[in-house]
Amino acid sequence: MTINRGSEWRKWDLHIHTPASYDYKDKSVTNSEIIDELKKNDISAVVITDHHIIDTERITELQKLGSEKNISIFPGIEFLSDSRGEVPIHFIAIFSEDCNLDFIWKQIESRTNISRIQGEGKAHNEVYCNILETANLIKGLGGILTIHAGKKTNGIENITNSLPHGIAQKEDIAKAIDIFEMGKESDCEGYQKHVIPHLITKIQKHIPLIICSDNHKIKEYIVKQNLWIKAQSTFEGLKQIIYEPVERVKIQKDEPDSTKLDQLIIDQVKFCSSIKHFWRNKDEKKEIEIPNLESIILKIQESNNSDLLSEEEKNLNSDFLNLEIEDKFKEEYISNITFILEGKKYSYFKFQKFTPKPICFNKNLNVIIGGKSSGKSILLYNIARTLLNTEKLGKIFKEEGKENEFNFRIKNDANLEPDLNYNFEIKTKVPNISQTRFDYNGNSILSEVIYIPQNYLIKLAEPEYYKKGESLNKLIRNLIVEKEEFRAMYNDIFIAHVKKNDETRKALIKNYFETKEAIDLLIVNLGGKGNKEDIEKVLNHNEGKILELKEKIGLNKEQIESYQIKQKEFEKIEKDESDLQSDKLVIKEFNRNSINTLKTLVKDVETLQLKTPKIKIDFIKQYEELKTILSSIEIYENNIDRENNIFQNQLKFIKNEKIKKESELKPYKQNEETEKQIKLYEDSNKIESQKLNSIIEDEKNIEQKRKDLSKIKKKIFKLYKETYLEYENIINLLIPRTESFKEENLQIKGKVKFNFPKLEKSMWDISHGKSKSYDDWNIFDKNLKATSSYPLKNFINDIQSIFEAIDNGSYKLRSSFSKEYAIDILLDDYFYDYWEVTYKGDRIGSMSTGKASFVILMIIIGLSESPSPILIDQPEDNLDNRSISDDLVKYLKKKKTERQIILVTHNANIAVNADAENIIVASQKGQSDRDNSDCPYQFDYINGALEDVKPLNKNIKSLLPNMSIREHIKDILEGGEIAFKKREEKYGF
Repeated sequence: MTINRGSEWRKWDLHIHTPASYDYKDKSVTNSEIIDELKKNDISAVVITDHHIIDTERITELQKLGSEKNISIFPGIEFLSDSRGEVPIHFIAIFSEDCNLDFIWKQIESRTNISRIQGEGKAHNEVYCNILETANLIKGLGGILTIHAGKKTNGIENITNSLPHGIAQKEDIAKAIDIFEMGKESDCEGYQKHVIPHLITKIQKHIPLIICSDNHKIKEYIVKQNLWIKAQSTFEGLKQIIYEPVERVKIQKDEPDSTKLDQLIIDQVKFCSSIKHFWRNKDEKKEIEIPNLESIILKIQESNNSDLLSEEEKNLNSDFLNLEIEDKFKEEYISNITFILEGKKYSYFKFQKFTPKPICFNKNLNVIIGGKSSGKSILLYNIARTLLNTEKLGKIFKEEGKENEFNFRIKNDANLEPDLNYNFEIKTKVPNISQTRFDYNGNSILSEVIYIPQNYLIKLAEPEYYKKGESLNKLIRNLIVEKEEFRAMYNDIFIAHVKKNDETRKALIKNYFETKEAIDLLIVNLGGKGNKEDIEKVLNHNEGKILELKEKIGLNKEQIESYQIKQKEFEKIEKDESDLQSDKLVIKEFNRNSINTLKTLVKDVETLQLKTPKIKIDFIKQYEELKTILSSIEIYENNIDRENNIFQNQLKFIKNEKIKKESELKPYKQNEETEKQIKLYEDSNKIESQKLNSIIEDEKNIEQKRKDLSKIKKKIFKLYKETYLEYENIINLLIPRTESFKEENLQIKGKVKFNFPKLEKSMWDISHGKSKSYDDWNIFDKNLKATSSYPLKNFINDIQSIFEAIDNGSYKLRSSFSKEYAIDILLDDYFYDYWEVTYKGDRIGSMSTGKASFVILMIIIGLSESPSPILIDQPEDNLDNRSISDDLVKYLKKKKTERQIILVTHNANIAVNADAENIIVASQKGQSDRDNSDCPYQFDYINGALEDVKPLNKNIKSLLPNMSIREHIKDILEGGEIAFKKREEKYGF
């Protein structure tokens, strides 16, 4: 049995001959041989196009033989036209497989010049039919027309273009015919490039191109190229190429749309639910549940063995009583038995909540339709819930509060009778790969499927969401970085850099205020050490006293000068000793900091997340020198206090020099009393010199720390700008992910934005309420939004100005907050990557909710890297009809060639004009007044193609099977009939 998946690609041949043609090359060929050869070549549908004859008996037999091998045979006829160039033009009429063929042939035979074959004894190739008159006849009989074209012999190109009437004649013929039959594949390019655009402009008609075998000897069946038509192998299916002349027909070797992998296609799904067994009293329309088949059989037997039944009633039950006992338990017998009990007729009836029949899907666009509460969303939801029973989809379900929606194992207001056997199964096109909803093992067979529930897009597009620039922007960013290499750029590089900058900035701010505190402490200490000028006066005074005393003990001028020189040399040696000790301490502190920094770097190198082993080895090798440097510094630090190093050697040298100078000064200190006075002044000078040196050192330190403070501030703002540049850089790196939208008039442009409201609130929380210092800067303007533009130069100037104001105290803070904390708040990272979305020149923020939701749909699908199926519930919500036709329909037609789409809709344009390959009709028993069926399922589903056309069968009570797919669309979807009409009139059919 052929599985119905709607419109699928099949090989067709719309032009072959049989021995009925006058020029057939092997008249002995049988009909069976024709069918066998077609089957061998995997041909699904064929048009018999004998010259100037319809062999009705042969075609009827071919149809019978073909049906046994799933080959559709259509009656046709090839005409020779009186329009010609060097040779007559050939054109072909094709009719429905179930047409009144005898009537049609009689009409053609009697109302065209073919009548001259019988009437005048003309040969088949001596009769010519007027193409326009014949075309009118064929159309009136329900047929369609093809004509030879391109460089094919007997084609329309034989009519010259050099004369105006020749061009006019071609245009008239083009208006009358439906399909161009090309002579060879290479002719198609020229027609698609020149002829088709001309006809669309001139006569508003797009004529499809086909290629056929024109076979005249079935045993030598060869095709010039395969003709693929995406349709059921019916006449209505063939007509689809007229309505969709690009998407429905292809001339190529391999099956079209074959790039989709089988493991990424949902092939079929199935509901599982418990069976309930009933006695049904048809007269009273009352049902009594029976636990199982055996119980009902026992009840009937008990009734027959009791006095409850009369002999007449027992006779009426004889059909059942005469069955063999093993047959009595077979459902096929039970279901056909009616028995009588107490004068009332009862029949066996079983009931299930869901049809157990598989629901099949096409690999392209599947549209689920149905009335209110018909089970459309139940079907789509269960597909999503089964495949995405994970945290990813769980977030959607939790947001919607639907984690257990349509779980018929649970009792609730919508499901009063739990069914513990309820389940849902999905199968892919790969055999033996399936998954059920309640037997989930943690590994989904299609984990990357996209599911968009009803109203989900609208909620994202609502103004209160997108004007905040949060939910929607985050969604877009997450989609942009969905691809692994871009996710690594964003998370492993960009976020890591920004976090590192945050840490460094906080450390710099801490260092800034520590340095300020050190400066303040030095200034306080400096104030306690006396006045520099006064100390210098004391030193000069003492020097004079020492000179006087030296002269008093008889030292001449040269000796005094020598003494002064030696004394100064001695003082310098003492200072060198002090400086050496100071340098040692500074170097030891620097070493400790360097060792800690290098250890962190070495650890970071070894733990850096690199996925490629060779790259990681090379990276570690490049940084191997860090360990050597670290080891050298550790050795250097350990040796500082040991003998025979530069510090100890230098200290030893200084001490020796000191002893030497003390010895040189000794002769100048012979007079004991005077020496005591000299020593007193010298000791005083020594103390005052130390004080003076300390003051000079402190002044130098203050100056240096002020320079350090300025450098730290520059580093802070340099880092602040670098953080901004990190955002610019990541946006530039992510541009390739958004470029693909240009063809769809959609633009996603990354911009660095600043969250002004967040800064304003943070600073407001720490600012002095009465002073309202924040009112002095434009950056705190309450009208600024998170998406507002602000010149970068002005922005940086404002931040620096506020920094200065906080630092110097003119920006008033609440008493509980320090300046350091305020600067931390001010310089926090309020930047973010903002993704501005425009569609056809309109920004998403200015669009209607419906249009914005469609744009979000495009983004979700366009940025998704996975080729897995897309599940959408009512994407047309809040869209006007023009947007549905101009935007959504065109988008779905494009995307269905890339990924399988399954969607629920109430809009006929989506089902019809998006040319859905598979329509699934959902129905709930009792929801329609016209449904008087005995259908044993509460929820039932059928599927088929748009071209599924058949008249309403009033004899079938069940709503689903008594109508064709086309009739269901017209019945369920508003504007369904109009949608079909517009589609069929689009190219003048």
